[in-house]
Amino acid sequence: MKLVTKRQLQAAKFCSNDETREVLNSLLIEPHQTTATDGHRLIQVFIPKECRPEPEGYPEELKQRKKNLLLKKKHAETMFKGIPAKNKLTCAAYGQNDDPKKVDFVIIDEKDNAQELKTFPVSTGVFPDVDQVIQKNTAGKKIRIGVDAKYLKEVAEFVEKGQKGPNKILVLEIDKNDPENTALVFRAKDDDKTEIFGLIMPMRI
Repeated sequence: MKLVTKRQLQAAKFCSNDETREVLNSLLIEPHQTTATDGHRLIQVFIPKECRPEPEGYPEELKQRKKNLLLKKKHAETMFKGIPAKNKLTCAAYGQNDDPKKVDFVIIDEKDNAQELKTFPVSTGVFPDVDQVIQKNTAGKKIRIGVDAKYLKEVAEFVEKGQKGPNKILVLEIDKNDPENTALVFRAKDDDKTEIFGLIMPMRI
């Protein structure tokens, strides 16, 4: 069974709001991680193995699972709101519907019981290749780059939600060899060890 947590679905905030850009308006859901981007910034949320919930009760129709899928932002937000808010790792299971263009979700409650079943259409298209904009070398001298302050603020607020202590840590990285054309990468870790990775594309200054 493939699971997606409330924290992973929260990444849908970073999908594009433009519904004509179907891929960027969708959350990429893969086993144990989700990815969202609007073309300017990107978020990936990973659930570490030791923290992955493993509920036992789930409908028979979820035995045939999809490896990964694209779920529209509005549907991801619907699932986010429907999952109990006891903790970030409360989750939903997803699997293949009889219609290959749809996916079934079932909410798993805090007692590992299967609850309401929801069915959503699956988006089509190819998700951007994240590896193309991730820098390979960050060692060396200081560099000067520009980023959209609104995007950086939203990223910081997203990271802050997972860290309840007095010190909220957000690690930033940039490729010194080509700062204007590679992304500003950020990494963080929630208190429960959920890993956050993302990027913001730089602006010319």
